[in-house]
Amino acid sequence: MFERIFLVAAAAILLASLVGFVQVWLRIRIGAGLASRSIPYEQEGTGLKRILFAGDSTVVGTGVSDPKYSVAGRFGKEFPNYTIDNVAVDGLRLAEFPKTLEKADVKYDLVMMQVGANDVLRLHNLNKLENDARRAIRAAKEKTEKVIWMTSGNLGATEFFPRPIRYYYDFWTRKSRERFLKIAEEENILYVDLFTSVKDDPFRKDIEKFYAPDKLHLSDAGYGVWYDQIRKAMKEGRVDF
Repeated sequence: MFERIFLVAAAAILLASLVGFVQVWLRIRIGAGLASRSIPYEQEGTGLKRILFAGDSTVVGTGVSDPKYSVAGRFGKEFPNYTIDNVAVDGLRLAEFPKTLEKADVKYDLVMMQVGANDVLRLHNLNKLENDARRAIRAAKEKTEKVIWMTSGNLGATEFFPRPIRYYYDFWTRKSRERFLKIAEEENILYVDLFTSVKDDPFRKDIEKFYAPDKLHLSDAGYGVWYDQIRKAMKEGRVDF
């Protein structure tokens, strides 16, 4: 009897693991498709001021139906006279960030950098994470006197991973966030904290509305929530640009 129960339980666990693996693989494929169609938002403006957007797929706006709904696009709508350059690259990690800034050969009034999520996804060692983050921030400072940094929301709150793995990503996002907050304070830059607990995550109230089909990147509405959080943090931090 007990052997049969054990075999049934083992089979159920194996089946659940297989289903979870297939779901992640399919979502990775969907995400790759979204990335291949994504276009970073830029605008010529009048040159009144210049903003540089740099970082990973969250800066590209992967998942939106149109670049104008990305965070950069929403900045463009609010500040139509500002010149917006965008050197974001899908899949970018902190260690690769300084290289992307070589494309930007002028000084900026503000650098918006959103990078670090891919390092958390890959479970990078926390000391490496910290060292790479400091180098990324210092590279951004060479382009401007004002840097705003973001990473991501709580990766453990997404539907991208199966439930057991999701719990671990909740833990790892928290540990990484502790380092990010410390680094931002020591480097004297504004860090827009997009993290929320799984219980309080606003996107979980309507997954289909706020997430793109891969359940990892955001939708038009999701980036809209981030934009509001960013603008609120800028006003509270008195970041005038």
